[in-house]
Amino acid sequence: MKFKNLYLAANSAEAHIIQGLLVRESIKVNLVGEGLSIAAGGLPADVYQIKILVEEKQYNKALDIIKEYEKILKSENIDQGEWRCMHCDNLNPKTFDICWSCNSSKKIL
Repeated sequence: MKFKNLYLAANSAEAHIIQGLLVRESIKVNLVGEGLSIAAGGLPADVYQIKILVEEKQYNKALDIIKEYEKILKSENIDQGEWRCMHCDNLNPKTFDICWSCNSSKKIL
């Protein structure tokens, strides 16, 4: 069985939410990198993000689910006034001036 990289989750919570969405549609999922969050203090933020892998034959179906997930996230976050980090692409609350994930400053255009 071949697996293909589908998504890079920002953290364990997001990885498990996505895993639940995929499993609900009978898509087999492997999460890679969960154990690295224990060492988070000494690693860069992008190292302990969690890779979500799916079977190659179910990739297109899984990608459709991810697209819908991201669409919902974007529509909800626009209403809340959150901002997307230009460096790592993570969403941050509107009250944050520094990205919670990579510590980059908020860029105001």
